[in-house]
This record gives sequence, structure tokens and C-alpha cells, in this order.
Amino acid sequence: MRRLLASLAAVIGLSPATPSLAGPVSPQAAPAAWVAYAGLVNQAIAGQLGGTDPAAVRLHDYLDQIPGASPDSGFRLPIQVWVDAKGVITRIDFTPFAHPEPDADLWALLVGHRLPQVPPKDMLLPIRLSIGLEPGPTPTDKAVSPRKSF
Repeated sequence: MRRLLASLAAVIGLSPATPSLAGPVSPQAAPAAWVAYAGLVNQAIAGQLGGTDPAAVRLHDYLDQIPGASPDSGFRLPIQVWVDAKGVITRIDFTPFAHPEPDADLWALLVGHRLPQVPPKDMLLPIRLSIGLEPGPTPTDKAVSPRKSF
């Protein structure tokens, strides 16, 4: 099973409320509060995806089977996250997988998840993250358990 880790990418994206911006704001140009909040979202997503929830386990199993994810480099999933004023993930956007099940599992794990803090005032959305999938343990390291194949 791959371990899912979220890492900051282009951190802050466009907000429909700010049409004067031409594109994402880099982490270097973003206010410190925005970068810190993106880090909090990063940790929360990593926690959700790294858990033992059945949807997380199914997603791990699916991702373990994706061709092109090498044992050395793993796999990266760019994702955009929208958070409301109450700190709830209301929407995510990502390139869909080849099968609908992992898409549904990713949505189920993230959309509706309440974060430990609300976003900073005037923070631009979406928050852009890149979910890093590290290579899984060697077969001798992991317990044998029956898993569903896609």
C-alpha cells in the first residue's frame, strides 16, 4: 500500500471574487497566513487519505495498481480544494481516475470534511496541493490481506 502524503504545490489559486488576478499566487508571494493555512489543509488531507476508513483503503489499493508510479518516484495527484467560511471542504477538483470508484472515494473522504480552523479572511481559493503517493512497503513488510482489484 502506498502512503499518501500531501505537499504544497502552487499553494493559492484564483478566486472568482478577485477577477483582477491573472493566475495562482506562488507560496513565496502569498501572505504567511495563507501559506500556513494551506499547510494545515495539507495535513488534514494527508490524515484523511492515510486513515483506515474503507474508502481510504480502497483508494490506496487502486493507487497501488496505477501503471507508471515507480517504486522510486511514486505518483503525484494535483488537487484543488475549496473551503467555506466555516472550515469545511466544499469542493475538490482533480483529474479523474480511469475508474469511477476511486473518484467517489476521494470525494467521500474529503468533501464535507471539517478542518480544525477556518480559512484566513480574504484567502484566495482554490488551494492547490499535490498529493504525493510514496512507494508502498515491500511485500515482506506488509500484512497479507485480501483486497479488491479494479
